[in-house]
Order: sequence, then structure tokens, then C-alpha cells
Amino acid sequence: MGTTRKAHASAVVGGKLYVFGGTGEDDDGDEEDFSTAEVYDPASDGWAQVTSLTSERCGMAAIAF
Repeated sequence: MGTTRKAHASAVVGGKLYVFGGTGEDDDGDEEDFSTAEVYDPASDGWAQVTSLTSERCGMAAIAF
């Protein structure tokens, strides 16, 4: 994952793992909430940033159906 995060949401869609928002440390060691989403593709064994959320979010849930 490009950004170490906790308190994020995640869901699997189409065999790929999507991770949304969360919180972590910035370069100065301060806690910050994230407005980014990343996707893990097991076929390429790699992570990519896929989008930005409309605002920072943490402590949420995601569901895929």
C-alpha cells in the first residue's frame, strides 16, 4: 500500500481490494485523516491510487454487492 493507514474501509470488487480513507501519520509525525483510495491487484501484485474522496474519512465501513 502506498500510504500506511488505519481506521479505513475496504472491500473486494472484481477480485481487487479497494481501501478507502483512514488515518495515519504525515511526514512530520502528526496524525492526519486521508481523502484517498487505493486498489490492490493480485494479478500484478501492485497497489495504485484510484481516486480522491470528496473529504477526509476515517472509522467508516464499506460493502460491495
